[in-house]
Amino acid sequence: MPIVIGATSASHTHYVLVTGKDDGPPKTYTIHDPWEGKTSVKTAKQMESGQLGFGTLNKVSAVESPSIVP
Repeated sequence: MPIVIGATSASHTHYVLVTGKDDGPPKTYTIHDPWEGKTSVKTAKQMESGQLGFGTLNKVSAVESPSIVP
């Protein structure tokens, strides 16, 4: 699932991909940053509190919801 991260929750700066989820505890998400070519695991708490650790881009600002177009 593509998500957009930024320095604030209103800034749509950079796409990353959520490639996995583990219900835990704690609930974690595997996130791939295509710019850096790195994959990391973040907790739900880190995502909710704006502590993603992608430089200054720490907040989720949008979630893309893929759909099938006929």
